[in-house]
Amino acid sequence: MKIKLECEIKAHKLGQAKDGTISQLENFYKDIELMVESNNHIPSYPRVITDTWDFNSELGLQLLELYELYKKLKEGN
Repeated sequence: MKIKLECEIKAHKLGQAKDGTISQLENFYKDIELMVESNNHIPSYPRVITDTWDFNSELGLQLLELYELYKKLKEGN
């Protein structure tokens, strides 16, 4: 997922991006890093995606799926 975020950041810099802003994407990247490092981290990106991104965003849907998996893993610990 981090690679997909990096690709979208690069696309933004080239003027070819579809989703979010560079600062949003960079914050999402940091959120994912914190999710990997700590099972206590509560990422902020799901709310941003659901509140501001296009409902049909493929990247947004993948990020939300990642969050759902993360929540299930946290609940299992």
